[in-house]
Amino acid sequence: MAALRVHLYRYRHPDGAEKDWAYPVLLAPNAFTAFYGRTGAALRQADTPALRCRGGNPASEAKARVQEKRAKGYRCLGEFWLAADRRQLTPAAPVRPPAAPAPEPPPAAEPAPPPCLYWRWRPGPPAEMARRLAAVAAACAEAAAILQTVGWIVPGEGADADGPALWARVSGNTPTGLLALTEGHQPLVAFWLLVARRCPDDLRLVDDAQRPVRDWPAALPVDPTLLETLGLQPRDLGQWLAAGQDGDAWFF
Repeated sequence: MAALRVHLYRYRHPDGAEKDWAYPVLLAPNAFTAFYGRTGAALRQADTPALRCRGGNPASEAKARVQEKRAKGYRCLGEFWLAADRRQLTPAAPVRPPAAPAPEPPPAAEPAPPPCLYWRWRPGPPAEMARRLAAVAAACAEAAAILQTVGWIVPGEGADADGPALWARVSGNTPTGLLALTEGHQPLVAFWLLVARRCPDDLRLVDDAQRPVRDWPAALPVDPTLLETLGLQPRDLGQWLAAGQDGDAWFF
């Protein structure tokens, strides 16, 4: 027979003599086979037909035999290769189950959205709309001139851009909007703050927490000297949390 992989059990007598008992790792369906004999000698083979196995099943017979051998003092040595001569026993490498697939990495967390400024223009009743629009347009022209003192321009501003054109460009002629406080938006943030300061009754700016904004937001760092020139230095927290002028809350 070819080499056979077996479970090996060994018993040691008080006088030092040893004997082995083994059975195949892969059981035959029609019989239970056991090998036994003195350690180092050729092991004998004994076959028990399935009909005579406990429960009519070689696996049940193997389980019962193992319990009996353990009760007699046999100890399990693990799995061995039993050579064709039934004498040589070589330790077998343990059978490792297939490696579980590596878990998929968790999906990358989406970056948190940047803080924003939210603006709302309140044109008032129809009779006031023309006057308020003119006031906002004038504030836009004045804000653009202030930005030029620090070398900033409103994106897309032309040399001949007037107040109404500036307002139309930055607002899109809509009454509400938002501006993310991200790098590159410094000129636009300054523009909106300057206009809002000059038109407090017509234009309101709030942050993500619905707090009115009139000074430079700390979330977008800028050289303090430049802010001083623009007149937009951040105030302390107490001023930031001051109640709004008219107390009305709104969401964009």
